[in-house]
Amino acid sequence: MGRAGIIGVVLCAIVLPFAAARSMIELTTVDGGPVSLIPSTVQYNWSDTSPSGIARGTPDIPASDPRLQPAPEGYPEQVSVTYYGPTSVRLGWATGQAQTGYGALEGFHDSTGSNVQLGLSPSAYTDVLEGTSSHYDQIYYGFSNALNYTSPKLHSVVVEDLTPNTSYFYRVGDLKTQYWSEEYNFTTPPAGPSYPLRFGLVADVGQTDNSSDTFNHLAASEPQVVLFIGDLSYADNYEANGTLYPWNNNISYPGEDIWIPFDVEYGTFQPRWDKWARLAEPVTSSVPFLFTVGNHEMEPQSNGRKFVSYNARYPSNYEASGSSNALWYSVNVGPAHIAFITSYADYDQDSAQYQWLAADLASVNRTETPWLIVGFHAPWYTSYRSHYQEANCQRLAMEPLLFENGVDLVLNGHVHAYERTFPVYNYTLNDCGPVHLTLGDGGNIEKLAAVFADYPGYCPAVPVHGPSYQPEVCNQLLYDGEFCSTSQPEWSAFREPSFGHSVLDILNDTHAHFAWYRNQDADTSVADEVILVRNPEECGIPLEGLNSQAY
Repeated sequence: MGRAGIIGVVLCAIVLPFAAARSMIELTTVDGGPVSLIPSTVQYNWSDTSPSGIARGTPDIPASDPRLQPAPEGYPEQVSVTYYGPTSVRLGWATGQAQTGYGALEGFHDSTGSNVQLGLSPSAYTDVLEGTSSHYDQIYYGFSNALNYTSPKLHSVVVEDLTPNTSYFYRVGDLKTQYWSEEYNFTTPPAGPSYPLRFGLVADVGQTDNSSDTFNHLAASEPQVVLFIGDLSYADNYEANGTLYPWNNNISYPGEDIWIPFDVEYGTFQPRWDKWARLAEPVTSSVPFLFTVGNHEMEPQSNGRKFVSYNARYPSNYEASGSSNALWYSVNVGPAHIAFITSYADYDQDSAQYQWLAADLASVNRTETPWLIVGFHAPWYTSYRSHYQEANCQRLAMEPLLFENGVDLVLNGHVHAYERTFPVYNYTLNDCGPVHLTLGDGGNIEKLAAVFADYPGYCPAVPVHGPSYQPEVCNQLLYDGEFCSTSQPEWSAFREPSFGHSVLDILNDTHAHFAWYRNQDADTSVADEVILVRNPEECGIPLEGLNSQAY
């Protein structure tokens, strides 16, 4: 299968006891002919030594760049729209200046209100809403070089009773001071099985010039909702005093391993969160986003707290889906039920995350949301050397659950490149398995993962432990007793180490179109695409879900 080759993915099902809508997948061309099942690779050109940054990556945008500068004192900035449900969004923003310093910081002083003006036409606001505000601290102690941090004031207004498929105009600010943002607008997606629906898909974006290109191309794709599969700001690539970790200056050639020290001893530099939110604002303020965490959101503090900045800045509506933890939740977006889980919490069968996911997937009503998507950061299937088999313990624990409930599509990041699988289950081509997409190509400072595990001589050593953020290992010798394949695995359909973004167009109950775009190409140039066609009438399963009750 060559680059830019359109293929059809036909999803149907077989009857299994207690099984939900499993997806038997047959591949055809758009004209109905057979396609090659030979895996395809576009390799990175290691002879290209140009400093353009397209392939190898670029440093973070300098802190002095106009795109990263704060708003005037008292005025809103870092504006974002988070999808909370078919008729609800959360509008978030920041005011005031963050504090940094050694030791204890001063108390937080900002009396700015949290208000939104909203209407159906430009500057014609019919609703004035009031919300809440908070701040968070990132605290390190016991070593002398760490800068502690108090965030700016973080505002949140949940807007409810919105009409699906409707454009809204809004501005955020303070009724008392009359300090308002510029006017923004967003459009709510359609409700239920209404079509078409366009998702933008990104992960591992960061704040380089490549990241900026990704945001620009994403906006040009005009998605109705964006799914962000973890690793937002990369603030933890800096020590708490703002010094860039030295390994970021390296370029990884085949055979080079760079150890990333996610260690509280060094801390993370929180002002880079503020800069990232300013860089992202042109798109986060105008399109509803759904986020899930990556390893770069962990940011452990000296007191053991993790994910503090992420949860404060981009909180999910997790309780609405019966979850007890913000790191896993689900939501219906038009004809799709999307469940987000995490690679960085307990996932064994007796864990809260597993039990929640089992109940959530079993509750899906496939007549209302025929498309079932699961997103989490660390991929279960990657043929790249980077993070190879890193999430295999989670796969062994949770993959049967996704398989038995008929998940159509799995979205991942973490590996800084692009890869799409054939339908797969338990490392074997399986017509009933989902398609897995690795989308960690957003453009961050850590550069591309350009080395494949099947390169001769470059299979990573079988690890005795994982990285500090995911130390458990469940190594498997899956290829004739070897840790790595000697060629591109049969389950890997297409792979290419380039930065970019993706778009998923759900066209109707049975058809969807997925496309991957590279940053170095024109916005309309598709580097890889696939047509998915579901045939649920052949499934013989209860469309209402295993427990016949949806949320």
